[in-house]
Amino acid sequence: MMQQRYKTAVSQIIGEIILLAIAITTVSVLYVQILSIPEPQEITSVTITGKIEDGNPVFNLQRGESLGPNTKLLINIAGDYNRSIYSLDQTFLQKYIKNQEWNIGEQIILPPGDIPTYKGPRVEGTIIDTKTNAIVFWGILLEGIVTQYKGGIWHLNESYWSGISFDVNDSSGNLNHGLAVNNPKIINGTSQPLLTKNKNGGFFNGINYIQVETSWSLNITDKITVEAWLKPNTSNFISCTSSIQEAFGYTPYIIHVTGTYYAVVSEDKAKTGMLQTVNISSNGEQTDLVLDNGLVMFGKATSNQLLRPSITQVKENMVLIAFNNNTKANDLRMELRTYNISSINGSIQYTGNNLVLPGVYTGIQNRPSLIKISDNLSAITYWTPSDGIVLKTLNVSSNGKITAIMTYNKTDYGYEPFLFQVYDQIYALAYRNTTDKGIIKTFILNQNGAIQPISSWTYSQIAAYEPSVTPVYGNVFAVVYRNNLKDPDGYVKTFRILSDGTFGSTPEIERKIFEDASCFDPCIVQDIDDSYSVVYSTKNDDGSSPSGIGMYIGFEIRKNGVINITDVGIPFDQNKCFTPIIILINDHIFAITYTGQTAGGGGSSGHPGWLITVAYAGQRGIFKGDSFMISSSTNQIEGRINNVRVYYNDTDLGTNWHHIALTYDGMYIRLYIDAGKNYSEKYYPNNKITLTKDDLYLGRNYHGYIDEIAIYERALTPGQLLDQYQNFATPRILEKYLK
Repeated sequence: MMQQRYKTAVSQIIGEIILLAIAITTVSVLYVQILSIPEPQEITSVTITGKIEDGNPVFNLQRGESLGPNTKLLINIAGDYNRSIYSLDQTFLQKYIKNQEWNIGEQIILPPGDIPTYKGPRVEGTIIDTKTNAIVFWGILLEGIVTQYKGGIWHLNESYWSGISFDVNDSSGNLNHGLAVNNPKIINGTSQPLLTKNKNGGFFNGINYIQVETSWSLNITDKITVEAWLKPNTSNFISCTSSIQEAFGYTPYIIHVTGTYYAVVSEDKAKTGMLQTVNISSNGEQTDLVLDNGLVMFGKATSNQLLRPSITQVKENMVLIAFNNNTKANDLRMELRTYNISSINGSIQYTGNNLVLPGVYTGIQNRPSLIKISDNLSAITYWTPSDGIVLKTLNVSSNGKITAIMTYNKTDYGYEPFLFQVYDQIYALAYRNTTDKGIIKTFILNQNGAIQPISSWTYSQIAAYEPSVTPVYGNVFAVVYRNNLKDPDGYVKTFRILSDGTFGSTPEIERKIFEDASCFDPCIVQDIDDSYSVVYSTKNDDGSSPSGIGMYIGFEIRKNGVINITDVGIPFDQNKCFTPIIILINDHIFAITYTGQTAGGGGSSGHPGWLITVAYAGQRGIFKGDSFMISSSTNQIEGRINNVRVYYNDTDLGTNWHHIALTYDGMYIRLYIDAGKNYSEKYYPNNKITLTKDDLYLGRNYHGYIDEIAIYERALTPGQLLDQYQNFATPRILEKYLK
């Protein structure tokens, strides 16, 4: 848009000139008088200042004569890349110019927009008074690169990467060189030709990546092509195990125990509790239920009562489980048991020790929350109608005997407790109170089992159901929860708890919505660095909803608590999902347990437990913020523009190299695979590609091989993509399509 500042008092104008003159040394304002007057009939004498302000060229007429409507304003961006000519007599300019003249004290803001100061283009301005044919202003408003195009090309042909800035070469001429982070491996195309496409290439294991500092030439807004050769070696949804001997069931909960062995507690159709062990390979590719002594039963519930069991590891080969047990008719009490699990074969042995806690209640209960404090000390929190939320410390001996030490129940009456460690002996309890507000209370849990309350904070004044908390960094934490609306939103909030267990005056850092339609029972887990994953259901499990899709989303939480959500949730179960739990198996590989659909599918009844392993759902492969992304797993190729997604599923994508190209021509987002074949497209008319200051990442959160990466400010045609596909080894075949 063009704006204009009208004439003010002379004293104010003089004051402005003085201030602008002072500002010259700090903001690089250009102060230029007449530079040339080629054969003028009348001499125009004016003084104009020019600068870049908020990404736009800005000019001020400070003294001298007024300029008429035929005055020409020329802007050159990155040399001859973009040459725009404006005049004051243009319709959209006239409304800003009083009396059709540009007068002293008036300001013109030209509309190019988003000319960033970080690695931006050179911006030159020229103003011509056509009445006298005089150049009354010329100057460089912003130093920067000079180029003829946007984009970048990375062949990954270096002989080594040193981990120092600019050691991954951009051959486009735009100087978008990259930094190899966490030692991604260069594959020698001579000794390992099957692992590269042309000469050398790169291998990425999910942790390492190439980071390219953001620049003007990577901020493409209109048309784009993002392409690369990819050979992935893991899938998005790697393995899936349904109920075997009803080994999983309602409200399953999973933890890691030892080596590749995991333990899951749940309840079967007969409302009997089950503890099952499962062997999950470190890469998530294989899951096997332990069938020989890998299943034990415990407890019983009746009618509408639920066990809702929970589990934690208390010793190297011992777990503690808690559940709502119906010890006799309509007498539901919290019970604890210990079990040994073999690190050799995953077999389960009951220690014979249990403890029934006081407090009788009926109805559907919350799941208890357990946490290990030390080798002999654990804590449990749960809800009863008479006492509200109860916090207890427990001694667990070497043979599994359980003894209650201390009870604290002077909390608000509330629901859905979640217990987590803050620092050393300081722990915190998140829950929903009787008015549905979100509460966090902190305690000291001493090594002798004593409980000492510290502080309390209402983290949500609106409804905050089913909180799940994870540490972020230092004293920063994140909580996910849902509000109680017809279509409940899913929230993530970051906050600080000080080292003494207090909250300070402003504990909240940031709050964002990650699901704005329907979110129930969210569960969050940290991956590596600033990557986090959340699973949730789209329906409540109270019996009022027959089914709910299971959703999975990945996003970033930085060490300072800043939340960066650039993805939308993707389904991991299209049919039915309740009470999902997610844990980390390996970098970017997770296991999810949940109540799912029966094997018969469709309208089949029942609520078996399911276990799936998945790869990180957030930004991965080649991406720049939420502007664009391409990636591939062994069973899915995906592309995004502004988080609008196109994809293609195939179970054989990891066998060979595939040429993948994502294009946007202003009307359609298209995904091309091999020889310019269009496998997916979405109508997305007249949209600008999102501008972002995020860096460009190559190979981040990706498992496999990548070669020959290119980004263009144009939508390549199928014929051009076919040319690249067939002639990939031709020198400078990628550079051919830069212009």
